[in-house]
Amino acid sequence: MANYPQAELKNEIEHLAEEAFHRHLISGYGIGESGDEFQIVYEGKPRHFSLEYARNFLRQLISHKEPAHLLQLDHHLDLNQSAL
Repeated sequence: MANYPQAELKNEIEHLAEEAFHRHLISGYGIGESGDEFQIVYEGKPRHFSLEYARNFLRQLISHKEPAHLLQLDHHLDLNQSAL
């Protein structure tokens, strides 16, 4: 998946995010400001993830409903920590 086209990746992430949203696993989502990030509102906190990380996070969330271990990694930035 290293050469996964970015448009296809974004489409897959949008689909996964919509599914997670309708299952009430997340409370919001969208493309980040830079276009190569995806914002997911999880447990009331908006977070920016890389596209690859967002896809993996959402897949894990949908299949296991408990991706808390993913949030332990340093691959995300909370909006409160990001310079806007």
